[in-house]
Amino acid sequence: MKLSPAKVTLNTVYPMETTQTVVPVCFYNTITGRMAMVSEVRREGTSRPAQELLDRNLLNMVYVNPSLSVSLNYANAMKNGQIKPGTYKYRVTPYYDGTKLNSVVLTVKVVSGKATVRVKTKGSIDLLKLNPAGTGYTTDRYAGVTVTPVFQGLNNS
Repeated sequence: MKLSPAKVTLNTVYPMETTQTVVPVCFYNTITGRMAMVSEVRREGTSRPAQELLDRNLLNMVYVNPSLSVSLNYANAMKNGQIKPGTYKYRVTPYYDGTKLNSVVLTVKVVSGKATVRVKTKGSIDLLKLNPAGTGYTTDRYAGVTVTPVFQGLNNS
């Protein structure tokens, strides 16, 4: 089994109501490469601080077939104290009809700061290659620009 994505970034500054901070994580069969349906998922922190986030209900990991939803629990954070920025690792163990499958590690990076976005572009459009009617290009290849946003302070998936 493997997770995709195996690393997620959550930001404590942005409440769930205004920003997408729930990250779906899916299990994949490493042999077939297909998404795997499992019957149960157990999770545990690989360190004391990571386990504390789970024990104090500051980090939500809810499995709804076929994905594991990972989010910060803002209501509990307001009652039980601040969620500290840092990198937390969790051992996630899927089960299929009571049979334990191999454990995988999920890394949760918690940040607290302003989110930014950088835009990468690839390609170009040459307006001089438009046909006289302006309805298409005179060459067989269609020009285009691909725009890819890269988020910082939020998850990229």
